[in-house]
Amino acid sequence: MAVRHPKSAAATCCADGTIRCPDDEPLARAYHHQPVTPRPFTNRIQPSCKYGTTTPMGPLALLVSGFLAQPVTIPPARQEPSEQQAETSKGPRWTPPTVHVLTMFSVVRATEALLWPDPFAETDPAIWGQHYKEAWTRPPIFEPSRPAFSWDGDRWEINVIGHGLMGSEAYLRARQCKFGWLGALAFTAGSTVVWEYGFEANGVRPSAQDLVYTPISGLALGEARFVLWKSASQISHPTLRSVLRGLVDPFGELSRGTSIFDC
Repeated sequence: MAVRHPKSAAATCCADGTIRCPDDEPLARAYHHQPVTPRPFTNRIQPSCKYGTTTPMGPLALLVSGFLAQPVTIPPARQEPSEQQAETSKGPRWTPPTVHVLTMFSVVRATEALLWPDPFAETDPAIWGQHYKEAWTRPPIFEPSRPAFSWDGDRWEINVIGHGLMGSEAYLRARQCKFGWLGALAFTAGSTVVWEYGFEANGVRPSAQDLVYTPISGLALGEARFVLWKSASQISHPTLRSVLRGLVDPFGELSRGTSIFDC
């Protein structure tokens, strides 16, 4: 059964609680308490069977209601980079590996002076100047007639083991301080030049074998140490982690443990 709404001749209240207009379009269900839907292009809200009133809506109210009906887009929250990402984004750190290498060279050079006073314990500036001139004006020593890995006159143990460890120390320290493998190799090669033409050249001429072998052995041994050091760093047990890292990198762990450097 449908009855004519008392306030509107154009709307009919039906038995199911809906309002039908001349085009038979349902506008609202009063028993569900749904909001009354405005007719398009009109400033009046259609009557409700429940309330039986017609409420005028002015232009300003229409504008406000249309604005409030627009979907609101909430921008995604800005995510701050994690500490690991921030650390990774930083470039190589030059100070820790440079200080580490210069300290190592100073200790090794003093040890040479104690073990082999002639020529490494010489302190006469004139003799130093003569040796430096010879080192910088003549090619590095290479005597292929000598036994393998003794082409510069030194024992093979010094050349293979000693320079291998020296190169790996420079390489490992650079890798720990955010150098890539190629950058660490270049850093090791530059450090070798400083050792041969700076620290040791006041006693002997540079060695061609050392200039080539030290960076290459530093890459091979140093990268292996770096992988082991990173693997040991993943161990959850603090004591075992510290012991293994100390075995792989004793001087680096000493530096980090005393808070001199953190890489």
